Amino acid sequence: MKFKNVKKTLYLRGAGTVLTLSLAAGTIAPAAPAFAEAQDSTVSEKEVSETDAARDDVFLGTEAETTAAAEAAEHTEAAASEADSPASQTLESEKAESGTGETVAAETASNTDGIGETLPITDDEELLAEIIAEEISVDQLTLYQKGTYRLATVVNTDWLNIRADAGSEYKVVDAIRAGVTVTVYGEKKASDGTIWYLISDGSIMGYSSGSYLNVIEKAYDTEEAFEQTLAAFPESYRESLRALHAQYPNWKFEAYQTGIDWQTAVDEESKFGSELSGMGTEARSLVYKGSISSWKSMEEGAFDWSTGQWVTNWDGDYWAIASRELVAYYMDPRNFMDNNGIFQFLDLTYDSTQTAAYVSQAAASMGSSWLSGTHQHANGDVINYPEVIAEAGKSAGINPIFLAATLTQELGTNGSEKTTISGTASWTVSRNIFDSIYASYCPAYTVNADGTVTVNYTGVYNYYNVGAYTDTGFSHAYERGLWIGYHKTLNGRAYDGPWTTRQAAITGGAKYLARYLTDYDQTNVYLKRFNMTENGRYNHQYSTDVQGAASEGRLIGRAYTESMRKEIGMTFRIPVYNNMPSSAATMPTGDEDPVNTQQIRAFVTRLYEKILGRKPDTKGLDAWSKLLQTRENTAAEVAAGFVFSDEYQNKNKSDKDYVTMLYNTMLDRSPDKSGLNSWCGLLDDGVTRQYIFAGFIGSNEFGKLCDSYGITAGTWNLTAVEDQNARVTAFVTRMYTVCLQRGADASGRRDWIRLLLNGSNSAADVVRGFFNSQEFLKKNLSDEDFVERLYLTLFDRNSDPAGKADWLRNLKNGSSRNQILNGFIGSQEFIRLCEQYGIRQQ
Repeated sequence: MKFKNVKKTLYLRGAGTVLTLSLAAGTIAPAAPAFAEAQDSTVSEKEVSETDAARDDVFLGTEAETTAAAEAAEHTEAAASEADSPASQTLESEKAESGTGETVAAETASNTDGIGETLPITDDEELLAEIIAEEISVDQLTLYQKGTYRLATVVNTDWLNIRADAGSEYKVVDAIRAGVTVTVYGEKKASDGTIWYLISDGSIMGYSSGSYLNVIEKAYDTEEAFEQTLAAFPESYRESLRALHAQYPNWKFEAYQTGIDWQTAVDEESKFGSELSGMGTEARSLVYKGSISSWKSMEEGAFDWSTGQWVTNWDGDYWAIASRELVAYYMDPRNFMDNNGIFQFLDLTYDSTQTAAYVSQAAASMGSSWLSGTHQHANGDVINYPEVIAEAGKSAGINPIFLAATLTQELGTNGSEKTTISGTASWTVSRNIFDSIYASYCPAYTVNADGTVTVNYTGVYNYYNVGAYTDTGFSHAYERGLWIGYHKTLNGRAYDGPWTTRQAAITGGAKYLARYLTDYDQTNVYLKRFNMTENGRYNHQYSTDVQGAASEGRLIGRAYTESMRKEIGMTFRIPVYNNMPSSAATMPTGDEDPVNTQQIRAFVTRLYEKILGRKPDTKGLDAWSKLLQTRENTAAEVAAGFVFSDEYQNKNKSDKDYVTMLYNTMLDRSPDKSGLNSWCGLLDDGVTRQYIFAGFIGSNEFGKLCDSYGITAGTWNLTAVEDQNARVTAFVTRMYTVCLQRGADASGRRDWIRLLLNGSNSAADVVRGFFNSQEFLKKNLSDEDFVERLYLTLFDRNSDPAGKADWLRNLKNGSSRNQILNGFIGSQEFIRLCEQYGIRQQ
């Protein structure tokens, strides 16, 4: 492992000393004392309760608010636990927690440390800093360089003293609980020859007797080896994983190769309604109905275009179909590779390091104090939650810390008396409902005088809210939850039911949750929410909330304190998809009102009435309105659908009628005479009707009309050759109408226009082409008519007598017609004509 300039600050709580360890070039330097005595950091009971409130806010707030509130809560809680730490308490009065373990003693008292020898205590803080620096530099750094590190677990005692140096003669700086895992930074022999280890739990450092530490050495990936593990991940994953590795080098990251095309996966998780017929669910991805508009789908069936409202009858009246963009964001693992989001990929398989002590820490970290120790419920039940949860995890083969997080999520931080676990619930149902649903799964009941039945579920529990939702016969979710809790089996399998003790409900529920791991290989909350395994792919998903995996992952992250993260080795299985985009999907943020339903429908209605001359049909009105509401089409595109529809084209309207219709529809007024003549003149000159349409669409008047309906005007792209340059088209058209004395044929006109537009021909070339064409030559015009045609075509006027006589004299004296043509082409009048049409003369 290569060391970078990383600083680690260790707080010696009992001694009130701060050591700053700079792991660079193997040197560690002590800093000056800078931390107040432990008792200065105490907080009042009121402040602690405010910490709990902050944690509740974290769970309900935005992601940014969550981060800030969590940091504040952790800071406050750290201060509280520091004041109440075992060392702070026991240093004030002598207290022996274990007959065989170390005795946490007052500074003025003797201490046997289980060795049977009374020795004085040294009060030398600088000595500790020097020893730590020396020991780490020569011992632990060597281990790191060899690619290994050591951990130790406290055993054989309830509390273990941490001292300033190796030996019971040195000052006690703190104490740690049994079962806690610490990092071993070095070892040395005490004066009596026993081995003592230099240890740290991430916040304190000192020496403890090897008699009470179970030390193991583990392999540590070198940077090169870690980079090799990253080879299975796309490049866009790696930088985030490197950052996590630097912070938590004992974490392991596995690429879970789904083998699924990314877009296919997003499409599947976005399905709803008829697309899921026979699948046992109406929708795969939902979002709270009050979310911003871009989070909610506007696809057919997800949004009611006739009312302008989202459909919300999915799993109660609280949810809407999530937009594909939101689904993509929450499915993209790259959006959650921070030190809390990553926990949605944590492998939830049980291992022996997940002890009751860690469950207690996790519950406290989440603010669920009732789960962090022994708790007495209102019905008199007393239960040691950390021990029961840890045993449930072991029995079910699932991470008990995850179970604690799930209980917090399902019941809340103050959920000890929630109805599903109160043990005292009862309610009344009709006799028919009782006979058809409850009779076989009810521990006790009373038939009332009015014929109703009061069902009594006293002593029945459902800690994980398994099957708890409203349904026929169940007015509240807890009713169905307790009904489920009284089943002996669920889906044909036994889960310690019926759950008539708290332990049975916690353990049985854990086994029920563990089936995701054992039966479907859904080993983390991401795969539970987005099932990409080969077992029931896209189905067997525990939630339809598109944010479910992310929120549950953050909750699990809250459960793992910083010391737990560094002590416990964890594996994260992170999905990788085929053909993923090079960067992570972005969170949609738009919250524009997507509908002005009545206004939009009024706009579409005017198109029916003013263009087609009829009332809209319902299907067509809905379809066109939807295109505008979703912004799939602009007003220009929708209007074009009407103007160029077969229904309108078949009306065979004249150019004048066509332009008048555009005035009435697009400008909401009758045409003025000059405007009408101008637009009709352009049509006469050869542009298509689409050119005229685009002109109206691009007008300020149409823009203002669209603004009044709350829609986007848009533009209209012109593709016809005739519409690329109206003046060029007019020039070619007049060659047909003036030179050849007929209307233009579409194909020929397009060819001449192209030659002028691409620069292959000049105006002179086009003129020669027409006057030398077989069509013109076959007209056999007299010299007088030929010269007159030149005046009309090239000068755009009738001949003057003197000029015409001069040209005719030249023809009589032997000049060819081409010479006369060239004379006209070279004249100033023709040059000015070319300038008028914007084309080059030669």
